[in-house]
Amino acid sequence: MKRTALHLPIMVLTILAAVFGFAAVTDAITINGSLAQDGPLVFQFRTDPAMAFVANSFMSQDYGTDETSDAGMYNVSMTGQDLAATTGTFSGNSGDGTLDTLTATVTNPYPGYYNELSVKVTNVGADPIVMPEPALNWLGQPVPLVDGVVTPLYDTAGNQVAEVRWLDNTGRTLCPGQVFEEAFEFHVLSVPTPPQQQDLSGLTPGYWKNWRNHYTAEQFTALLAGTIASDISSADAIFAHYNAKQSDVLTILRAQLLAAQLTVNLSGMPQMPNPGSAYLSLAGRVEWNNGTVTVGEAVNNALTILANPSAYTRGEILGAKDLLDMINNLEQARNP
Repeated sequence: MKRTALHLPIMVLTILAAVFGFAAVTDAITINGSLAQDGPLVFQFRTDPAMAFVANSFMSQDYGTDETSDAGMYNVSMTGQDLAATTGTFSGNSGDGTLDTLTATVTNPYPGYYNELSVKVTNVGADPIVMPEPALNWLGQPVPLVDGVVTPLYDTAGNQVAEVRWLDNTGRTLCPGQVFEEAFEFHVLSVPTPPQQQDLSGLTPGYWKNWRNHYTAEQFTALLAGTIASDISSADAIFAHYNAKQSDVLTILRAQLLAAQLTVNLSGMPQMPNPGSAYLSLAGRVEWNNGTVTVGEAVNNALTILANPSAYTRGEILGAKDLLDMINNLEQARNP
């Protein structure tokens, strides 16, 4: 898959679209990435409406023993251990059955971990597409990404934490119904600099329902990486359907969960607007039912319930909802 990239300026692509009937696609694929100090490494891939991912086409080179590489992703080799894992989940929100989102999640992304991902895309439109380079947003900020070139990624303190490389098909023509396989490499170099100890403070579903008062669409899309909402439409639907009636307990739980996940992501992106200096850490502990529980445990409990709600009693669902409600209204709890 590694080859010499062909780069066509956007102006040339626009001329081709106008003169020869090619689809005018500026960003065929958009990648939103994030890496929190105590959370997973997430890359969320979104296709242009004229394209879609092919179902079950996600491949990870890490299917057992981990790999590592030198800086620049040279000399890839086996580590002899299996500490990290990369999973890919497809979703679609167009209503026509097409898959427009792929979320790749890396658990335990330790320094040295290397992986190559691949996925197939197809042209679902009526016109050919000259494939442009993907658009990469890292921690909510645009990062130039050139086919075949290693791109460094930094944490908010300016330390390089990873390097990535996009491979294949830039400048090639994807005809209607045709399928291309795209590849993406990444190499973890370090974990982000740990934040200073600070008070936990949440943001409610009401705040996040009105996200347009605080964030651009690009910023909010970056904040959604790794949450239960695959895109803006999904998030809007979750918060629009939020209802405080006790009979709608699953709807309330879903909104409280998304609010907590968004605030956790926001806490790892200090360049984002953050009224009141809200801060949630998955490792942060809160007092609950004569004991303590971490924010991460509360989030995971809610995810488990929503995956199979019929297996839980109404009381258990209410308990999970009330815990997240308390977390999202926190002001004084301490981070360990």
